[in-house]
Amino acid sequence: MKNSVRIASAIVVVFSLILLLSHPLEAKSGGQPGIVNINTADSDALTTLPGIGKVTAEKIIQYRDKHGKFKAKNELINIKGIGMKKFEKIKNLFVLSDDEMAQPE
Repeated sequence: MKNSVRIASAIVVVFSLILLLSHPLEAKSGGQPGIVNINTADSDALTTLPGIGKVTAEKIIQYRDKHGKFKAKNELINIKGIGMKKFEKIKNLFVLSDDEMAQPE
């Protein structure tokens, strides 16, 4: 009887993990999980990037509104609060266009 309970518990755990892992979180901008289009993303999507909070997300949007779409990834370091260290950490987690989102790096 004890073995039956253990086996049933193990089966429940395995199926729960399968369900959780089969639905990866996606940033609101769509595309690959965790990939954000910084030229179209809203504040909530931008905050899914590591180290980007609400204030920095708003700065990104303000910069984009003032200067137009980002033309190069490294242009992001023009945002106060994003230095080279943070840029290096997130550079593979964002794209500049929806076309890039469809292509694996």
